[in-house]
Amino acid sequence: MPRLFGQDHVVTFFRNAWASGRRGRAYLLVGPDGVGKFLHALECARGILCRERPFDTCGTCGRCTASARLEDPNLFVVQRIEEKKSISIEQLRPLERRLQLKPVDEKLRIVLVRDADLLSEEGANWHLKALEDSPLYTQALFLLTCSRPDALPATVRSRCQTVRFLALPEKEVARFLVEEKGVEKERAAFLARFSGGSLGRAIALTEQAFAELRAWIVANLQLLEKGDLSEVAERLIGFSSKGDGAEEHRRRASDALEVIVLCLRDLLLAREGARAVPANPEVAAMTGLLAGRDLPRLMERLIYAQGLLAGNVNPKLATEHALLGFDAE
Repeated sequence: MPRLFGQDHVVTFFRNAWASGRRGRAYLLVGPDGVGKFLHALECARGILCRERPFDTCGTCGRCTASARLEDPNLFVVQRIEEKKSISIEQLRPLERRLQLKPVDEKLRIVLVRDADLLSEEGANWHLKALEDSPLYTQALFLLTCSRPDALPATVRSRCQTVRFLALPEKEVARFLVEEKGVEKERAAFLARFSGGSLGRAIALTEQAFAELRAWIVANLQLLEKGDLSEVAERLIGFSSKGDGAEEHRRRASDALEVIVLCLRDLLLAREGARAVPANPEVAAMTGLLAGRDLPRLMERLIYAQGLLAGNVNPKLATEHALLGFDAE
């Protein structure tokens, strides 16, 4: 299995579980977005199915090549269909029928659910029944990944062993960008400070769109100083709506809110005289910006809006809620 950046403890946990013969029936892989939960679950599944090097993936046998294409008959990957808000029970019906069949080559069958916190209520109930000691699913291993475990019913969580993924240190993110993506060191260090410990976000930030976003934020933050909040909200909504499709729209809106949060963090650190390295030096130099405002409270509002976006709330409503709410502070 390939090493995951900054997640060696997860690799060790699974290796020890298989080596000791104390493998569980279901695992819940929990952690921030973009830290490798799905990648690890998929590689773990491929390793279990490998004919030549169990739990290591030789990469050449028929099982490895089939699982790499997600075509192995004993590997089932369930994830939200694009443009849908949740993983519906309709997506699980074919899986239920296939799990009733005899496993191919008598191998363990593996069900990998990506973003299990997006399961509909009926979908979560289906998993609850599957995770209970039903003879129908005794030869199935369930791997569920999620960023918001509280969105899953407690009854489902209690039937899984929880494996926690960590937000990565900035230096690990920067190293990944340099070694794997060929990003110049200084730029990699800058992007790592904005990544929030997420490789997925760091990769997204390497796009030209981020440079556009950063310039937009620096240019328009001063409108907050003037109290022209509706104008900032309109510009933010206009910026985020340039993305193609609802998912891209939400991502751009979330990225924009994240940059504002980091700008406010820099202002707060500068105001308190902290020596921490600023994520955005230009904004940190504006020590008088938003004087008298409750910056921690403003940051809370923005983070809450990001949570709304993660829950598939309309980006326009989420951004308006965040920025127009500044008037109440």
